[in-house]
Amino acid sequence: MESGRKPRLKSTSGADRYIVNMGDGKTLALETHSPYGMYVQAVRRAGSLQALMAIIGTEGLRLKEVRPLLTYLSLSNEQVASLLGVSSRTLMRWKEDTHIGPMASRALLELDKLARRGLEVFGHPDLFRQWLQQPNTALGDVTPMSLLLQPYGTELVADALEALAYGNVM
Repeated sequence: MESGRKPRLKSTSGADRYIVNMGDGKTLALETHSPYGMYVQAVRRAGSLQALMAIIGTEGLRLKEVRPLLTYLSLSNEQVASLLGVSSRTLMRWKEDTHIGPMASRALLELDKLARRGLEVFGHPDLFRQWLQQPNTALGDVTPMSLLLQPYGTELVADALEALAYGNVM
């Protein structure tokens, strides 16, 4: 590779495929897959964190855009309100086009990412959802779902899911 020249990244077909110029006429084809967008389709084509931030914007995603994830997880209104950082009464007044805010959007996108990984590990969305509802020894004999509603709960559940994916009994 020539000194002073850095590999350039350019998209060849949308946000998922890239060709990296390695110099001296050599290229490397890369394909990226966003971990987001399993149930929140509005972010499915985001190829980078910058693209994801642009989609979320300063107001966040709309309630209708995250509704499929909330439905899949079978969350009660109280649980949804807790995740979004609002009261149940406020949530009841929201319309489907209401923006949920950037931090709530981020939290729900982390759940969307977890759902994608759960599908990869369990092979079926219903099996993952069942696992979320069962008490888990590695998580202190609480259900993974109950942790998802707490600060850092998504990270704890993701760690348990990764351990399970690598053969540890969870």
